[in-house]
Amino acid sequence: LLTLVHGLTISNPIETVTSTGPITISWQTSSGDPTVFSIELINQSFNSQYAIANNVDSSIGSLSLTLPQIPAEDGYTIELVNISNINDIYAQTGTFSVSD
Repeated sequence: LLTLVHGLTISNPIETVTSTGPITISWQTSSGDPTVFSIELINQSFNSQYAIANNVDSSIGSLSLTLPQIPAEDGYTIELVNISNINDIYAQTGTFSVSD
């Protein structure tokens, strides 16, 4: 028995990511994926989670925005999450660094 799992996939940022700088977040969808989600910026090393976009339409495929002021560190990830339960993670990037 083969079980198919539908799921959003997200790409790591391709630009150099800087605190208070622009970032483009890109993803791909499959049928059955959620129509909206929130985008969270996570860094486990200092237990920080930033909601950087809410109620994002999954059909647009990418979103450009400006990051808040955040510490320049390694180990950041971006998560696409359920708008009513941020612990329900739809997709996550690999880790990347943020510079000053």
